Amino acid sequence: MGGYAYIIPGKIASGLIPDAEQPSPERRPVSIWRRILGRAALPESHGASRVISLPGGDRHFEIAAAPLERAILADFRGWIHESLPVPSKASRVVLEYLEQVEPALYVRGMQRAEEHPTFYVQVAFSGCSGEAEVSARVCAHWTSCWYEVKHEQIGMEHFLPFGFQAKVYEVTDKEPLLFLPAGDLGYLEYTPREARFAGQAAFDVDVSIAEAHEGDSRLGDLEALFGSFMVDERCRCQLCEPTFQDATASVV
Repeated sequence: MGGYAYIIPGKIASGLIPDAEQPSPERRPVSIWRRILGRAALPESHGASRVISLPGGDRHFEIAAAPLERAILADFRGWIHESLPVPSKASRVVLEYLEQVEPALYVRGMQRAEEHPTFYVQVAFSGCSGEAEVSARVCAHWTSCWYEVKHEQIGMEHFLPFGFQAKVYEVTDKEPLLFLPAGDLGYLEYTPREARFAGQAAFDVDVSIAEAHEGDSRLGDLEALFGSFMVDERCRCQLCEPTFQDATASVV
């Protein structure tokens, strides 16, 4: 369960909007494999567009997006590999996650009672039942980097032929997540002090990695060890700062 997604708002062609309403589906038991893969929170694909009536008069739209999903995810993966021809140790951890845990693309809409519906494309990454939340967020951040560079081409080659018109891109649409490369620990996610809730740590690491490196001194007081690298609150992932290789090199 969990995970993270990059959202691209826009408009959908009227011919793609379903009008056959269905009641809100009953929640069915989740298989053990979907629990392990962390996809339990994601609706199953039915291969067809549908609209679901929700309590209070709201409606939720699911638009069949199989052709667009294949094209977008192939474009994203290709750009990532072109942009990281020599991935750092931390990036290799995330690339391995991306190979093992398939992302998903949805075209969705929401209509509040007595309001016009709003639509969006959602590129989603599974948190693997809480085991890989940081890697999922790195991938969502990388998606925002990809879209920042290629939004015009993506719109012309993929979105418009499908029937989706993305809203005009703005720099503020880039996902404001901050990461620090930490070698074979993958990426550490940094949360600035003013943005933390009570008791929240400065850095997060994938649970699966922390379990695999149990007892590793680098996983001690992360803020004391690595806080100095993030005082300027800049993302230091390999896409944002290619020359920054490994924060753990200074603490081993």
